[in-house]
Amino acid sequence: MNPVRRNSFNQAGRGRGLAGAIGFHGVPQRRDQSDGNAPTDLAPGYACPVLGLFGSADRATTVEQIDEFRRALEGAGVPNEIVVYDGAPHSFFDRSYEEWREVCDDAWRRVLRFVRSTSAPPSGWYAAHGS
Repeated sequence: MNPVRRNSFNQAGRGRGLAGAIGFHGVPQRRDQSDGNAPTDLAPGYACPVLGLFGSADRATTVEQIDEFRRALEGAGVPNEIVVYDGAPHSFFDRSYEEWREVCDDAWRRVLRFVRSTSAPPSGWYAAHGS
């Protein structure tokens, strides 16, 4: 499996000062015993809110594993919104957009809302830049 599938989630714990992290699909659980990069395990170190968008028919990740990730985030006090779209497959947002248009539209609305809610300008920005 490609580790990039979880890279978006794990950026939340990399000390990069992010306002938020958004992950589509992703594999939150360990792949095997040597996997030290699983989002579920790293959640206690996340330093920003997380939006996760999953399909319940994703063959790489079960709904139970997604729920485990949600519980790990909540247990660590990480603000999160984890959404599981019933029947949607892996890559519903890109490869099968036409078939999953309503799900994609909802996901996009959530992304925009999340970005707006986590992207406030730095303190003093308005004083320095007007408006």
